[in-house]
Amino acid sequence: PLFFVFWHYDIILLIVFKDFAIDNFIYRESFSKAMETVQFFPLDATYKVQDGKAVINIYGRTIDGRQICILDANFEPYFYVIPKENANISEKLGKIKVENENEHYFVTKTETVAKKLLGREVFAIKVYANLPSGVPFIKDVVKEWDIIESVHEYDILFARRYLIDKNITPLTLNQATGEFTNQKSRIPVFRADKIEQAGTDTLHNPKVLAFDIETYSH
Repeated sequence: PLFFVFWHYDIILLIVFKDFAIDNFIYRESFSKAMETVQFFPLDATYKVQDGKAVINIYGRTIDGRQICILDANFEPYFYVIPKENANISEKLGKIKVENENEHYFVTKTETVAKKLLGREVFAIKVYANLPSGVPFIKDVVKEWDIIESVHEYDILFARRYLIDKNITPLTLNQATGEFTNQKSRIPVFRADKIEQAGTDTLHNPKVLAFDIETYSH
């Protein structure tokens, strides 16, 4: 295939030509896709499972005050496992499968990463699960292994983990790159390939204030 990129007013137009041989003739079919950008202020984040995959839903307001929902299907739930010294558990982790109330949970992949633990550097295994709800079940299996030193960050809520990892600050201006979808919704839905902070501006004159408290009793 041949690829041509045209730049025009900050819009990248990608045209892909594919060749098809038909009776000794070449038929060229072209496809075009223009990426869009949306600037918005995130107000709330959650996730929904679509086609067996967790999709982040960020609800917010555009810079002109309109409601919008930003979708990001490129983030996966995970937690960390620290094995005992010289223990090789990646292959064993990859075979984990758990069933619970008609749900099937499994490890999709693992990565070895360097982390800091109580001031010392350790090698940890980043364990990805197919669904956020599967993380605690997979963790329960792993923590029973004798070759495991500890497990970490399995109790961070998926949407909160997303905001932390992506450095998305609620009520602060962010920019999403992608395209609008025809998904049935009361508000416009934008499927993002990339989301990043666009500045330090914050949402002006919000109309609703909510707060949450945590209490503890003996």
